[in-house]
Amino acid sequence: MMRHICILFAAMLLNVPAMAADACPEKGADGEWAASCFNTDKSGRRLKPQHHKHLRFDSSGHATLVISEPRELVAVNRQGKVVVPGIRHTGDFDFPDAEGGIARFETIPTTPGSKARPQCGYFDSRSFRIVIPAEYAQCRPFANGEAIACKDCASVCTEPECQNSILVDGDGVALGPDGTVRRRFRLPDQKTACAQAGSAEHKAYTGTRPECILKSYNPFK
Repeated sequence: MMRHICILFAAMLLNVPAMAADACPEKGADGEWAASCFNTDKSGRRLKPQHHKHLRFDSSGHATLVISEPRELVAVNRQGKVVVPGIRHTGDFDFPDAEGGIARFETIPTTPGSKARPQCGYFDSRSFRIVIPAEYAQCRPFANGEAIACKDCASVCTEPECQNSILVDGDGVALGPDGTVRRRFRLPDQKTACAQAGSAEHKAYTGTRPECILKSYNPFK
């Protein structure tokens, strides 16, 4: 009898992570949501109807939720539809403090033939309206009224902690907060860009984080 109880208890412990991963918090924004709390079809992702009553909407009629695995901040409307996926919120220049309220988001294309790489764009954090579609490979935050983005490009670290980086290769644009393209330009290749950044060499795109090899690095300079 005791052996059976021990086996049952062990089975319950093994199921704890699975149960936690399927959690749909009753206090909405106060908890993390599992992917299983949503339905996905051709129109996108929607929070299952039984969970709508637990959401707290802002004056624009939207709520922001954190999805646990993979971790993602999203905005949903009153119908529970995800209207802005992959909201960036990593610094003072991103949501909810982005300049002019124009913040960044990213998504992975699902259309046939598209590259399975994240694409980024911009949205108005006051209305959660996408103002610049996710069609860029790299997006810089808005500063002084414009943002730099590029296609077929990469971001290269210029110091060990990657707190600073430069854009290389591909075509760059300067964007206005309404989505207009103010300027177009060609980005330098990685070797040239690293030389301009004061690096002796550059690394090829073999890792997950391309970077310049610095001649010497002093964090106080």
